[in-house]
Amino acid sequence: MSAPTSRHGSLDQERMNSHPKWINPCGLGASDDFDSELDSVPRLSDNELLSSIIVAAKGALMHAERFKENYVKNTFNENFRKFHQEWKSTRYEWLPTTEQISKNLGEPIPIEQLQKLELDVALKDTFAYLQKFAVGMEQIVWDQIDNNGAYKDQFADIEFRLRATLCEIQAAMLERGVMQYENVTRQIMANELRHMGNSSYRNMRDWVIFRDCMNGLEYVIQVFEYLQQKLTS
Repeated sequence: MSAPTSRHGSLDQERMNSHPKWINPCGLGASDDFDSELDSVPRLSDNELLSSIIVAAKGALMHAERFKENYVKNTFNENFRKFHQEWKSTRYEWLPTTEQISKNLGEPIPIEQLQKLELDVALKDTFAYLQKFAVGMEQIVWDQIDNNGAYKDQFADIEFRLRATLCEIQAAMLERGVMQYENVTRQIMANELRHMGNSSYRNMRDWVIFRDCMNGLEYVIQVFEYLQQKLTS
C-alpha cells in the first residue's frame, strides 16, 4: 500500500467533521417530533414500506449498472465479467462480510438464508450495511472531485441514491418502532485507505467498495422482495 500523500489539511478536516449523510438520512428532527409527525399522517402498511425500499434500492442499482462496464473498461482496461471474477475474493474487513451478505454480485441469496429472515431484524441489518457502503462511497466521491475523475458525477449520484434508500429504511424502522443499531461512523475506514497517493491502489480500492455496494443493493432488493412476497402470499 502506498504511503499517505499530503493533502489540503483544512478541507480534509472540514470534510471529516461534516455531518455524515448516512446518519439520520431522512433529516428528521428530535425523537419527540418523530412521534408527532407519524401521528399526523396515515400509517403505511408493511407492504407499502417494503415497496418504497425496493423502488429506492432499484433506482440506486440501476444507476450503478449503467456505468459499471465502462468504468471497469476505462479504469482497468478489462472486460467487466473477467475483471469481476479475477478480484472476487478481494475484500475489506470493515465492509459487510460474506456471512452478513451471503451472495456475490449478480448472484441470488440462497433460499435457506432468505427463509431465516425476520422483517425488523432485516431492516436493522440492511440499514447498518448500507451505512458502511456510504462511508466508502463518500471517500470515492471526494477523491473523484479532488482528482477531477471521469466518474465523479456518477459516483455522486450513487451516493445520493444510497442515502435515499437509507431514508426509506429509516422511515420503515420508525413506522414499526424498530431501534436501529448504533450508527456507523467514518472511523471504520482507516486513514491509510483514505489517503492513497498511488492511483492504481486507489482505483482498486474504489472497485472493491463500488462492487460491494452494488452487491449490497442487490441484497436489499432480494431480501425485501422475499419478505413482501411472504406478506402477500
